[in-house]
Amino acid sequence: IPADHLIYASQDAVATYQLGIIMENKCRDIQAQHTPHLLLGTNGTNGTTASWGPLGHDIQLRGDIALRQIEHYGLAVDGEAVCRLDESLGADITKCHAVLARYGYMPGQAGNQAEFDQIIGEIERERGVTIPVTGKTRRKSQAADALGVIADHEFVGAFLQIEKLGKLRETYVQHLQTSSDRIYPRYNLIVRTGRTSSRKNPRRGGTPRKA
Repeated sequence: IPADHLIYASQDAVATYQLGIIMENKCRDIQAQHTPHLLLGTNGTNGTTASWGPLGHDIQLRGDIALRQIEHYGLAVDGEAVCRLDESLGADITKCHAVLARYGYMPGQAGNQAEFDQIIGEIERERGVTIPVTGKTRRKSQAADALGVIADHEFVGAFLQIEKLGKLRETYVQHLQTSSDRIYPRYNLIVRTGRTSSRKNPRRGGTPRKA
C-alpha cells in the first residue's frame, strides 16, 4: 500500500472522529432547544438520551412533517440551469472520449478491456509502477484507488474523469430534468445508515436518488 494512501486513511479517521465530537455536541444543543427535557431521546418506550441518541422522536417527527410537505408541493427546479449543466457535462465527457480515442480505447466496445490492459501496461513500464489486477479475471483494475498512482497520466486522467462525470450525470442531473418546473421526491426518513433517503415518486415525477 503506498505511503500516501496510508497517511490519507489515518488522517481521514482522525478528522472523522474530531468532527463527530463537534457534531454530537451541536446536535444535542439543537435537541435541547426544541425538545422538552423529559422527552429527550424518546421513541415511545424509552426516555433516555443515552439509549436513543440525539435524534429523538420529536426531532424526527418535525423532520417527517417537513419532508411530507416537500413531497406534496415538490421542489422547484431551474430547468435552464439543469440543461446548461447537462450540456457542460456532456461536452467534458466528449473531450475525454477524444483523449481515449487517441490511445485506441473506445469505452463500451466489446474487447476493450484487453486494449485497456495494454495501454496500462505501457504506462506501468514507463513509470516503473504496478497496477493491481482483479481477483477473478486477472485484468488490470479500473478502480480509481488502484489507478491513483498514475492519475496524472493523460489517458488515465480522462478515463477516471469519464467515470466521475458520467456518474454525476446519470445519478443526479438526469433526475432533475423534468417537463415542468418541479420534481416530487418520495422520502424515507432516517434509514439504518442514519441518513434520509429519497427516490422517484412514481405518481408525480423524478427525484435525485439520495438527499
